[in-house]
Amino acid sequence: MACAEPAPGTAAAYTAAFAHLPGGWLAGDQVSSAALPDGRIVWLFADTLVSTGAADDSDVHCIHSSFVLQSAGCFTPLLGPAGDGVVPAPAQEQWYWPQHAVVDGDRMWVTVLRVTGGEPDSPDFALLGVDLAEFAMPRNGLPHLVAVHTTPASGAGDFGVLWGTALVTEGRTLYVYGTRRTSEPLVGKQLLLARVPLSRVAEASAWRFRTLDGWSAAAEDAVVLVPAHGGVSTALSAHRSSAGWVLVTKRDDFLGDAVVALVGPQPWGPFRERVLFDSTSRGTSLEYLAMAHPEVTLDDGSLLVSINRNDTSLGTVLRDPASFRPRFHAVAGLGSPHTG
Repeated sequence: MACAEPAPGTAAAYTAAFAHLPGGWLAGDQVSSAALPDGRIVWLFADTLVSTGAADDSDVHCIHSSFVLQSAGCFTPLLGPAGDGVVPAPAQEQWYWPQHAVVDGDRMWVTVLRVTGGEPDSPDFALLGVDLAEFAMPRNGLPHLVAVHTTPASGAGDFGVLWGTALVTEGRTLYVYGTRRTSEPLVGKQLLLARVPLSRVAEASAWRFRTLDGWSAAAEDAVVLVPAHGGVSTALSAHRSSAGWVLVTKRDDFLGDAVVALVGPQPWGPFRERVLFDSTSRGTSLEYLAMAHPEVTLDDGSLLVSINRNDTSLGTVLRDPASFRPRFHAVAGLGSPHTG
């Protein structure tokens, strides 16, 4: 049945929409999005707070992945078959955080960050690498996990390049951004770039990596496009618009004070920076991992941008899931999004 509710038309309306989802979905972070061929939008979340609906919310707990399907103004959360993550855990004491999705016909490819942390709800974690989840995506149907593939970032570890923390297509080419931390703590991440034919995204041997003046089959030849000092967040968004290639991120992530757009004439830059809005973490409240959502059409033609929120205390978040919901902003002046 078609949705009778109109799609939200403002940033505030999207913020409100994710505050009132059915099915026990309470909040989530690291929100990204992708357009589906049937006109729907799939929203991907990493850590997600869910509840069975107890009056005192005593059963609120965290799973590590969820999807939300948007059809016009109707939003349908999707969890795993047992109410767990929509992307199953790869091993004991490990889990996956969805990064970004790209849709090719009846297939949806999702880069998933492999994480370990010992205790399931521990705030301490280590990044192991990035794998690729393949979903069957039938028209007007629900996604179904088919397989999880390795990528050039599988097993990368905390100091390797995490390929797949931003994706953007141009025709049949998929550009895959990677981020890498350095040994210096409390700075942003380096940004690097690869590309692969969309039809061969699951073939690690088909990936090519951006060098100073071209492309190489060797990942170690990839050059840094944005350095770590003042660098990008671990995950960011990328899309193409009439203004150029647009990356949206928060410099220095938790410690930064603004969400910015990096705009360049090519996927590899050079990039010029534009500050979009203030996003300062204050006290125990954190703001991090900004993303643009060019699939969304706002009433005034602005670009929808999300910023994630959290608290340094897991107990605070479990007691108040609203503190873990994204906030949306409308940003003008970055051109009209389009696909190549």
